[in-house]
Amino acid sequence: MKNIAQSISWILMPILMPIYALIIVFYTESQEDYIFNENNFWNLPNEVKSSLIQLFFVFCVIAPGISFLLLKNRKFISSIEMDEKNERYLPIFIMGLYCAALFYLLYIKTEGSILPKLIYLLPLSGAIISFFSLFLNRFIKVSLHATGAGILVGFIIAYFSFQEYFNFYIIPLCIFLSGLVLSSRYFLEKHSFKELGLGWVSGCFITFLCCKFPNIILFFL
Repeated sequence: MKNIAQSISWILMPILMPIYALIIVFYTESQEDYIFNENNFWNLPNEVKSSLIQLFFVFCVIAPGISFLLLKNRKFISSIEMDEKNERYLPIFIMGLYCAALFYLLYIKTEGSILPKLIYLLPLSGAIISFFSLFLNRFIKVSLHATGAGILVGFIIAYFSFQEYFNFYIIPLCIFLSGLVLSSRYFLEKHSFKELGLGWVSGCFITFLCCKFPNIILFFL
């Protein structure tokens, strides 16, 4: 059972959640209820989908992964899992910077292009959540796995709320996967219910707000 929980923790790592979210919205048939389909990912050309996944993979997986390994080699963190609360400040800050850089890159490129605006709202929410987690980390060791799972669910719900047609089973499936993540982290005794719940709620709520009501968020930027 412990091996299963560890496998789930690795397969559903926080840095992989944006990739899973993109794969779901790119390759799950949906149709927006507006004539211009401004927020629809299903109709994007396959080469555009592939390029975006690769770009997110570089900024959300490869770059942070290499940075975390360097931090471990330099003894800034004792392990990749960052079990100690005091070790998390620098890695979370770095992740926030990568998300902010990806947001800025996509925000500039998206203006006047065929890309749905939601594509840059995902890294924007990641940046906001990262810096919010930095604040929370002063008081409690919030589960980053739970936060990542919340981001997945929040983004999926926000995206499909713009669609007139979509496969409804995707939403409960994502909630089920996030439940697996939370259960695995609790079983491994990595976090308490409070740390897991706070991480999931903050990730889901902030991501949903950023993607559903972007004008409110962008007004302050």
